[in-house]
Amino acid sequence: MYEAVPQDQPQPVITRTLEDYTSEEVAHLVNRLRRKGDEPLDLWIVRLSEEGGAQTDIDGTDGLRFTGLSKDTAVDSNYRQLMTNQGEEMTTLFQAYARAITEQYAMPSDWPELNKPWLTIREGIQRLVRLCVREALTIGMMDEVVNMPVPKAVRDAIIKTAPAAYKSLILTIMLGSPRATMGDIRSMMADVGSLGNWESENRPRLDMQEGCGPSRRDIWSALVKGGVPVSEIDGKPTAELREMCRKRGLKSTCRVSLREGTGPPFPHAHQRI
Repeated sequence: MYEAVPQDQPQPVITRTLEDYTSEEVAHLVNRLRRKGDEPLDLWIVRLSEEGGAQTDIDGTDGLRFTGLSKDTAVDSNYRQLMTNQGEEMTTLFQAYARAITEQYAMPSDWPELNKPWLTIREGIQRLVRLCVREALTIGMMDEVVNMPVPKAVRDAIIKTAPAAYKSLILTIMLGSPRATMGDIRSMMADVGSLGNWESENRPRLDMQEGCGPSRRDIWSALVKGGVPVSEIDGKPTAELREMCRKRGLKSTCRVSLREGTGPPFPHAHQRI
C-alpha cells in the first residue's frame, strides 16, 4: 500500500500590466509636445521630433495615451487606429505621428498650397523647411530631412515666391548649389538674413575701393556662386572677402546705385520668374 506524498504546490503567480509612463510623465509630454495654436502641422512634426518625440518609445497601449497631439481630426484618427493595431511592437511617438500624417497627406500635392510670397528671410527659411518636410514624409526620410537634398520642385517654389529684394541671391543659392541639403540651403539663407533688411531705406553702405567697388552683398554672392562654403565666408571682414574673390579669380561688380537708397538692390529685382 502506497502512502500519498504531499507535493509542493507552486506559488500563485500574480500578473499585472506595468505602464511604461506614469500619469505625470504623460501629462508633461502631452503639454510640451501638443501642437500649439495655429502652428502649421508640417512644422509641428519637426518640433515633435526635436523636443523628445523621436526618443519617446511607445507600444500600442502607451501610444493610445498620446492620442490627440496633432489637433488635426483626421491625423489624430489615423494615429489612434495605428496604435490600436500596434500591439506590443515598439515605435516612437514621432514615427507614429509621421505615419499618421502620411496617411492623410500621401503626396506633397495633397497638402494645402503654399504659394503666397514670403516677405522676410525668416519666412523664407520656414517655407523651405515646410516644403522639404512634406517631401520627406512622402518618401520616408523625415529622420534625415536636414540632410536631404532639396528637390527641384522645392527650389522652384522658393524662387517663385521670393520677394524682389532677395530674388537675385535666392536664385544664386538655389541654382548654384544643386546638390545642397536642406540644412545647407537653410544656413545660406540665414547668412543672407544676417546682412539686414535689404528693402530698408537705410541699406548698408557700399564698400568702395578705387571709386565704384562691389558691395559686401555682391562679394558674398560671387563667393557662394563660386562654390565657397558659407562657413568660410560668415563673419569675415569685407576686405578679407574681397581678397578671397581676387585669389579665386571671381568677379563681383557694383550692382547697386551709387547714391545710397536709390534703385533696386539687384539689376533684375523687379522681373518676375
